Amino acid sequence: MKANLFIVGSAKSGTTSLFYELMASQEIRVPDHKEQNFFSKGCANVPGNGPGDKLATYVAASLEAYESSFTESGSDDQSKQAHYYCDASVAYLYDDQAPALIHAYNPDARIIIMLRNPVDRAWSHYRHLKRDCREKETFDHALDKELQRMQDGWEFSWHYVQMGMYSQQVQRYLQIFGHQQVKVVFLDDYRVDSLKVVQDVLRFLELDITLPKREKSQHHNASGEARWPLVSYIFNRPSRLRNFVRDILPRPFAHAVMERIRSFNNKPVKPKMMPETRSRLIEIFKEDIQQLGKMLQRDLSHWIQDDHSQR
Repeated sequence: MKANLFIVGSAKSGTTSLFYELMASQEIRVPDHKEQNFFSKGCANVPGNGPGDKLATYVAASLEAYESSFTESGSDDQSKQAHYYCDASVAYLYDDQAPALIHAYNPDARIIIMLRNPVDRAWSHYRHLKRDCREKETFDHALDKELQRMQDGWEFSWHYVQMGMYSQQVQRYLQIFGHQQVKVVFLDDYRVDSLKVVQDVLRFLELDITLPKREKSQHHNASGEARWPLVSYIFNRPSRLRNFVRDILPRPFAHAVMERIRSFNNKPVKPKMMPETRSRLIEIFKEDIQQLGKMLQRDLSHWIQDDHSQR
């Protein structure tokens, strides 16, 4: 099946939660691997050379494998009901070649972009890699090493600052696909009313906004600090054994088990970013945030306030 819906990022901005919300619609089909990364051919460096990069990131090997992934995870009857076949690869927003490659593949595709305060996004991605036993540096030292890591070919996950420079990334999609085919949503809004955001996305896709009765929206793929590092080392750290177990289990079951383990092992109190580091990042992102706000006609001034709450 030909993919025609792309959740392109940004990473650590609620895309996994949105993805699983949309899975409730019978009109949207998803692949066996949520992130196919088939169109990540540029600066995202997929797969990269950083610690655990090659084991942590799946890349569809061929166009045939890519398109077949949308039918192998479900029945033929389910495939016939679908209006959209969704690839949710968060590297695509950051990757400078992905928009043009996706457009060449399917110029009629719909694009969903989900954004988060880039300061908080960077901190969350750092804690995500710490959770997975990959990041060894302090946050400030990791920021200092980012350029060298990029030059050494480490994948996009380590590009804490550059991934948050949204204005050019969003502009690429708007220029290539046009405003009618691109939907930008914000984690800020999703946290306030997740159902409204999901229904807005379904309207954008011209689908029925009526979804099965659901429990309170869950926080998927949460970053955090481990209570027991050994548990994190076994279940979060990329490894061939972990990938094998994940691949042989039914996807919903495997995902539910991993979320339970992570939730159980995460400390209830999240570590806070140092105030001086927050100020440093605000200064780095300030101009780009202002450009993004003008482009999208959205007031993002709260993103550049030093007292912005960390969540």
